[in-house]
Formats: sequence, C-alpha cells, structure tokens
Amino acid sequence: MKSKHETLYLFEGKVKFSIEDDEGNLNDIIVTPGDEPVIVTPGRRHRMEALENSKFFEVSTPELDDVVRLSDDYARKSGD
Repeated sequence: MKSKHETLYLFEGKVKFSIEDDEGNLNDIIVTPGDEPVIVTPGRRHRMEALENSKFFEVSTPELDDVVRLSDDYARKSGD
C-alpha cells in the first residue's frame, strides 16, 4: 500500500492483526468485537488471521489496486 488508508472494525469473531510499528517490527494484537478499530496507514505492512469465524468492516480510501503482497497463503498476485 503506497496510498491506501484502511480502518478495520471487527464485528464478530476473533482476529490476530500483525501490524508494523514505526521501527519496522511486526506486532501482533488480538482483536475482539467492541475493540477500537485497527488503523492501517499507507506503507504499513499488515496481516490478518482469523482465530475463529469472523466478520469485519473495512473502510478505506478508493485505491483498489494499491496492494503489495509480501507473502500470501493463497498464492494471489499483487492487486488481486
């Protein structure tokens, strides 16, 4: 993500978010419904892992093709 800004709110379930901090380290946080939204600013590496069946809302800026995949368990290409 070079431009895209995301806000992620967990509605149902339990998710582990791995989010890059200012020093470039990935930090894991466990999010449950009612927790504050997770904010992903442009350029931050991040990953989501559902720990149980989950539903979340993503609100983001409109750059739909602004995806850079560093790794992907589902073998998608960047922009897919």
